[in-house]
Amino acid sequence: MESHGLNRGGRNDKIFDNPSRKEELTMKRTMAGMVLGTSIVFCALLAQASTVTDLNLSDDNKIISVVQDVRSLTIIEDYNETGLTPFPSHDGYGIVNQVGGFFDKRVFLDDSDSWSMSFNITNTTPYIWSDFHFLFSNTVGMITTGSASIFNNISYNQSAGNPEVNFWGTDPKTWVNSGETVTITVGFTGDTTADLRQVATTSANPVPEPSTFLLLGAGLGGLALIRRKARK
Repeated sequence: MESHGLNRGGRNDKIFDNPSRKEELTMKRTMAGMVLGTSIVFCALLAQASTVTDLNLSDDNKIISVVQDVRSLTIIEDYNETGLTPFPSHDGYGIVNQVGGFFDKRVFLDDSDSWSMSFNITNTTPYIWSDFHFLFSNTVGMITTGSASIFNNISYNQSAGNPEVNFWGTDPKTWVNSGETVTITVGFTGDTTADLRQVATTSANPVPEPSTFLLLGAGLGGLALIRRKARK
């Protein structure tokens, strides 16, 4: 019977009898193994994922998308909160809506190495932002770096378990106008889960709510009545 060069294992002996062909196949197999090994390592790095999620979907500071790379995240957000409340900052009014808990985001870092989180935040409020604050809670991680595309000042508070980083501008050129997008990058290290609250602040005076006007009117009316009685 004529032999076609295939043994019982399906190997073509004629190919392996050719030294150059054998070397070529060995090299291809080695390269394929290297590519597979690199892919496994890359996937393992991605598996060490960090992420940022919304804890309260009814909140108006919403995450639009999160793009992950090795040890870095890019978070796209719309900041559409409109409530004003006193806040201990350079200008004093935090633009926040108290819906649900104060900390409205969750940061998860699954690796003790440093992570870079780049937040692209669009000001969809009617106010000009003079400051922006990142307040973390319930964490063993630490803030390592910070930078911003518009604000020109930064300060850190590395209190244990509750670190924060604050950005602010010194003049209108370094403030964030309504409709503008500011990119804020925060470096963080520590294998941790942390709660996060972002607060934009403004120098705008809050507009009193209708109930405030009623209370003010009642107070003025009472004062007028007291003065009338005092004259009699």
